[in-house]
Amino acid sequence: MAKIKKEELNEEDSKLSNEQTYDSTLAAMVTRLKQYVVPLVNEAFGEKFTQKTEVTLRSNKHVLQRTDKTLDHRESDMIVELTETVGKLIKKVYMFECETWYDKTIVFRIAEYGASVAIETAEITKDGVVLRIPNSAVIFLHPNKSIPQTMKITYEAPNGEKMSYSVPTLQIKDYTVDELFEKKLLILLPFYLFKFVNEFDEMEENAERRKAVKEALNDINQRLEALRNENNIDSYQKITIQLLLKRVSERLVVQYENLKKEVSEIMSGTIARTEVDDIREQALEEGREQGMERGRKQGIEEGRKQGIEEGREQGIEEGREQGIEEGREQGIEEGREQGREEGREEGNSQGEDTVIAFFSYLYKNGRKEEAEKASQNPELCKKLLKEFKNNGTKAKKN
Repeated sequence: MAKIKKEELNEEDSKLSNEQTYDSTLAAMVTRLKQYVVPLVNEAFGEKFTQKTEVTLRSNKHVLQRTDKTLDHRESDMIVELTETVGKLIKKVYMFECETWYDKTIVFRIAEYGASVAIETAEITKDGVVLRIPNSAVIFLHPNKSIPQTMKITYEAPNGEKMSYSVPTLQIKDYTVDELFEKKLLILLPFYLFKFVNEFDEMEENAERRKAVKEALNDINQRLEALRNENNIDSYQKITIQLLLKRVSERLVVQYENLKKEVSEIMSGTIARTEVDDIREQALEEGREQGMERGRKQGIEEGRKQGIEEGREQGIEEGREQGIEEGREQGIEEGREQGREEGREEGNSQGEDTVIAFFSYLYKNGRKEEAEKASQNPELCKKLLKEFKNNGTKAKKN
């Protein structure tokens, strides 16, 4: 394929290389269709995560220190963390690289990025340190029969022990439109025309051969409309996929006049520019939600520092109000306990005085024999005690 001329691209794309365009397309798809990261992970790694899985986008920026002690800033294409609780908590990190061409040196970059992630997330233990390599996969865009289904990375320790792991590969050429939608691999849709890239020369000269491209694009657009009508994606997500599909497809066919014209007619006719304005408010709302999540994490430390002083002042007034109510409840309970204890003591004291007075009353009135019997007979004691209290009440009245 001939080199693309910058003047043939739109203003935005002319500032980017092919690789940058494709990397930014993948990043946009992952950010705006985050719920479709789960099917992609399941497809690449044979996992069984459900749509209830929580997807967290991790930083893909790495700082590497070279042997000459200089720092090298690198970016991997996509790092996500999936969390799901099915009986027990499952939390795994996955890294994807998007490659235009097959290059055997890609495994070195995968190993390098994986080591960076492992160091960034290292766990220090009493015995040393635990480095966890993320699950890694590569998405290849250009068809190539030499690309293996998996690539192997092996580490050898000083004692000779080896640790190996596999890096699965995905190729756009291996999927039909049906399969991409059935498996919910919507994140790969913008790259679909790579499936035909080796046939472009023939297609440019043969209108019948170009029908395959037209049919594929029309099929994708119709299926996206159906997904929106079924509320599986919203208008913002639909237009995002179509715009990115248009962007990648037009870059691929930019040097082919017939293909370029037909692709542009199909995609421009499908995408109504006014639709972007109609869903701007929805996009803003989604942006707010994403921003809140990121801001919540970034703001914890800043908010902690700023909030100390403000919280102290606000807390004084709020604490008074809350303290009054809580103090009242606590005071009631403590008062009960204290009252019970004091009541026991006072009751015991009063009871002892009553018993002494009761038996004195019997002895003074020459009823010694009844007093002795009352000490052993509860019923007689109650009867005589009632008499004693009645006489005491009469004496007070007189």
